[in-house]
Parts: sequence; C-alpha cells; structure tokens
Amino acid sequence: HSVALPILTQSQLVNQALVDHFLSECRISAHFTALRRFLLLEDGEFGHTLATGLFQELTFGSNWRRLYSPSFLNPLLSSALDASLHGHTPQAERLSFALGQKPSAVKSHSIEALECLEMRYKVDWPCNIVITPESIKKYNKVFQLLLQLKRTSRALKDTFARLKKCGGLGEERLRRLQTHRHELQHFVNVMEGYLTNQLFYLSWGEFEAQLAQRVGSLDDLIGAHQGFVNKAIFRCLLSKKARPVMGIIQGIFSSILEFSSQLGSSAADPRRSFRAMCDTHRRFREAAGLLIKVVGKLVQRGYQPHLEDFLLRLNFNGFYV
Repeated sequence: HSVALPILTQSQLVNQALVDHFLSECRISAHFTALRRFLLLEDGEFGHTLATGLFQELTFGSNWRRLYSPSFLNPLLSSALDASLHGHTPQAERLSFALGQKPSAVKSHSIEALECLEMRYKVDWPCNIVITPESIKKYNKVFQLLLQLKRTSRALKDTFARLKKCGGLGEERLRRLQTHRHELQHFVNVMEGYLTNQLFYLSWGEFEAQLAQRVGSLDDLIGAHQGFVNKAIFRCLLSKKARPVMGIIQGIFSSILEFSSQLGSSAADPRRSFRAMCDTHRRFREAAGLLIKVVGKLVQRGYQPHLEDFLLRLNFNGFYV
C-alpha cells in the first residue's frame, strides 16, 4: 500500500499533464472545431460555396473528368474557404481534396456521382494519436451524406424556379407538380433537421461534456473522440446495421434527382414530362412508406432510439401511414 499510493498519485499527475499538453499546447480542441466546421459542413458559407461549385460543374460541365481534376478542385476549395469567416485560420490550411476510385463514367443525375470525392484534414504528431486516419474516413462518410443531401435540396430549388416559368402546362397540372415537389422538399427538410440535431446538438454536446468533465488521461481523450465519431456514424444511419434504412433513403434521393431532371430534360414542352414526373413521385411515396414501416418496427423493438426522432419528424401527422 505504501508503494502503490505514490505511484498512483504520480500516474494521475502525469496523465493530467499529458491531457493539458494536448488541450493547451497542441490546441487539439481547435482541430475538433475545424473538423466540425468543414468536414461536417457546419460552416454554412463554406458548405454552400463548395456544394454549389461541385453541383454546377457536375450538371453543366462539358467534361466530367474536369470535376475530379486538381485544376478544378483546388481553386474551388480556396473559394469556399474565402467565403467562410474561418477560412483563414491555421486549421483551414490543413484541408485538401482527395479522390478514391474514380468511376469510368459519370451520370450527372446519379446520387453516387461524388462518392469518390473525399475531404482530407492533415493532422501532425502528436495530435494524430487522437485524430487518426480511420476517424477521418468516418468523418468523410458523414461529409458525403451531407453533400448528397445538399444536392437534392438544390435540385428541388431549381425545380421550383423552373416550374414557375413553365408555360402551356395548365394550371391544374402545374399545381399538382408543385404539390409533388413540396412533398419531396418536406423529406429533404426532415433529413436536414434530423442530421443537424443528431450531429451538432446531441453528439457534439455529449462530446463537449466529456472533454470538460471526464477526460483524465490520453486514453480518455482518444476514447471521447472515437465515441463522438462512432455516435455520428450510428445516428446518421451509416453503420452496417443501418444499411437497409440508408439504402431506402438513398433510393429516395435518387428519385428526387430524377424528378428534377425529368422537368429539365424537356423544358420547352414540360407536358411530355408530366406523366414521368408523376410516376417518379409515386415511387417516392412507395419508398417513403416503406421507410416509415421499417423505421417504425425498429422503434417498436427499442433498436436505435434516435430513430424515434427521425420517425416523428417525417410522419408526425400520419401523412404517409
């Protein structure tokens, strides 16, 4: 006992000094904040500028290979950082684009068109002990989901603008298409609200509370960050167990992009697309109904309690079921 007590006391002092070094000298909290702002797109101006540039090039670009070239991506990242209030911080200089396996061809209206695009964040030693390459990969999974969501939102806004300019469609058909578009927009808004709540209020709030109260060693710091990243993956429905749910959601995203492209493909005579757009809306309703049934059964079984929040947001008035 006489030996153990001094050793335990010294160990606690060393552990606390090590945590203080990471928090004060290495300023690892600034890295956490940068990851939240840029990879999780909390910074609205950065996310808007980045997403707008990518989507415009994907939709209107003459050569899809340019979309994945450094000559396009690097200036786009610089423009997005210039638009941000935090774009000139030391942490912002650590951002860069990276490419996974590039597709042999790209369909501009495919929801998977930007899946090979990754955002990298360079972390030096010793902070890379906590912010590991594996954790950056998980951040990128959330980044890609948020990018898909922004893309569907932009497509519906473009559809709203084009529908207002449609001539010869007929008031009844125009009202019907606007109603369909509004229903699709509701789904996108629900997803945005759900992900924002789960990422920035719940998961990040729990992470901050752990940093303030429960971090007494380097292992605790690593565990707190890994816990945040894993909760983000879990609550954003990106875990292996949630793949069936996310598969339905991405199918709905594809329907939304298809709905928008069907109007744009025949802007001169939108009556030719009216039936196709109604069919796409019908498939959306079927997929949304299936999603609610699947999520509802998971909620009843007590699996993934955060799904109850998603279910309530999506079907709070019993519209679908």
